[in-house]
Amino acid sequence: MASTLLLSPNPTSGSIWADLELKNPSQFSMQIFDAVGKMVWQKTFQSATTQVRQELDLGGFAEGIYLLKIQTEDGIISGRILKQ
Repeated sequence: MASTLLLSPNPTSGSIWADLELKNPSQFSMQIFDAVGKMVWQKTFQSATTQVRQELDLGGFAEGIYLLKIQTEDGIISGRILKQ
């Protein structure tokens, strides 16, 4: 499982940074779900290091609460995002 996830700034009105520390460099996927559980964004990444910093552009998203789910080879980590 990923050891840490920091989302900032949170709440956001546009972009948010996801700072992730992985146990091992690996492929991972990020998914964003809206408040009713519908997936609104998904992307797969390949990391060459254990430290990942990924910008997520939420500018086109409606205001509300979203769930960011990150799936790695070691497990799943998630965090809530408040879009204002």
